[in-house]
Amino acid sequence: MTVELRLKRRVDALFKAMSSDFLLREQFVTDPAQVFYEYVDGERPSAEVTQAANQLTYAVLSHPPLLQWLRDYASGHPDMPPEDVFAKDFSRAVARHGDDEVVLALVRGGGQREDTFRAQSALLKAIISAVGSGRGVFAGTEMSPGGGTEMSPGTGGTEMSPGVLAAGGGVFAGTEMSPGGGTEMSPGTGGTEMSPGVLAAGGGVFAGTEMSPGGGTEMSPGTGGTEMSPGVARMVSPDVQVTLDALTQFAKQMRASGALRVSGLG
Repeated sequence: MTVELRLKRRVDALFKAMSSDFLLREQFVTDPAQVFYEYVDGERPSAEVTQAANQLTYAVLSHPPLLQWLRDYASGHPDMPPEDVFAKDFSRAVARHGDDEVVLALVRGGGQREDTFRAQSALLKAIISAVGSGRGVFAGTEMSPGGGTEMSPGTGGTEMSPGVLAAGGGVFAGTEMSPGGGTEMSPGTGGTEMSPGVLAAGGGVFAGTEMSPGGGTEMSPGTGGTEMSPGVARMVSPDVQVTLDALTQFAKQMRASGALRVSGLG
């Protein structure tokens, strides 16, 4: 087993454990470098280096452009990238999206006698690896047993749309209730329709108007299988998201308090 694969498995196990262990998650949120080296890497550097690693991690996660970069980078790098590759990619991201807090964290690392950036990048790569390997369903992907049922906007079928309420009451007029083009429980032309109609002063006689998302929703045997499409972004699994959310929230608190404006110099 390669070093990278071993580290990746340990990172995945750590994030899975933190999703249900509140105390471990809080330890990671408030000192991510310490927990990472204790549970994953095994070789803990000095306190100065781990603090610099924490500072850079908080600076990145609390800065929306770099946080978005991290998420996008994780999509294309589900495995831990090599050290030199990550260093080049991250330096470009900092040049494009960085701010004072990020630069100060790097300056603090540069002021140490030890190889601080290796520790800083190791922690960031662990987070990237967890996000990349823990991503869920692709948007637009079909989840179906085959040629099963479609739930999608159609051109006919169940229609419901608000109308104008008429005087006096609560009776639906001209309303259709049917499973499609089949049995109707009122005068109509086809499809399941629930039509309020025209509402006049003081009343509730409904007539004519359809309530629908457009041309009607179909729920019927189709040809493309059961489709579920959440949007355009891949979603992060709950095991990772719960820890990432807590870590990001704490990072924002650290930024707001001014705790990230430290260079370690002078």
